[in-house]
Amino acid sequence: ALKFAKKALKYGLLNNNNNGVLLNNIGLRNIDLKNLKSGKKYLTKALNIDINLHGNYHPNIASRYNNLSLIHIENGEYTDAIELLEKALNIDINVYGDKHENVATRFINLSECYRKLSKLNKALDSIRKAHEIDLFNYGEEHPMLCYTYNIEAHIYSQMGSYKKAIETINKAIKINKKFNDGLNDKLTSDYNFKGILSAKMSDFKNAISSFIKADQIESKIFKNNPELRIITWLNICKSYKKLNKNKELNFYLSKIEKLPIELQNHDNDFLKNVKI
Repeated sequence: ALKFAKKALKYGLLNNNNNGVLLNNIGLRNIDLKNLKSGKKYLTKALNIDINLHGNYHPNIASRYNNLSLIHIENGEYTDAIELLEKALNIDINVYGDKHENVATRFINLSECYRKLSKLNKALDSIRKAHEIDLFNYGEEHPMLCYTYNIEAHIYSQMGSYKKAIETINKAIKINKKFNDGLNDKLTSDYNFKGILSAKMSDFKNAISSFIKADQIESKIFKNNPELRIITWLNICKSYKKLNKNKELNFYLSKIEKLPIELQNHDNDFLKNVKI
């Protein structure tokens, strides 16, 4: 697809109206392939074409700014990314109003940048704005709310507010339980994160409870791929070790031992200090 797109540009198979879209798509594909320099080149060309066609306040321009911000995020240049995202946000609010899903997306990306810069209050403010928009558009039980709840919980965790983080991730768990009969990897991720939060509070009993709930789901959705369960097993082992429950610890260590040796290196420091 990437080769075809480049040929289309080379031989002029598209008109100028389509070139911005095509250049944007080539740029995004290069980002996926981690060719960030090429990605930036194509996205910048797309932006310039669209500005000439549409002016500075068009939805396509907001999209181009957002996509260029992804380059800076990949490079760890979060301040530059924020500058572009704020331009995109300003355009989207002017074009769509402040309740549009694109506006929520900009706030989500801004939240991530602020979190990486440890500007946690700004990160929290941005993700809450995104959440309010998603709540307005989708209602209280849509999966998108799980996504913003999850980000919010991680921000609270970074702040050291573990109880607040658990309260927030519980809201995501409540929604995720309703999809696919609760058999989805997002729910296992939520339970694992909740267990980690409990462990940070030295509440290893509740940590184990959350990890085991994750493992019970993974036993069904990863039935034929036990190697995908090793992170959860390690989490369970660490909590049992903290409680000096060696019988239970060895039970889960034996599960890890059955995996190929190359898959047992997720936490070498821990595994070296326990007997398998």
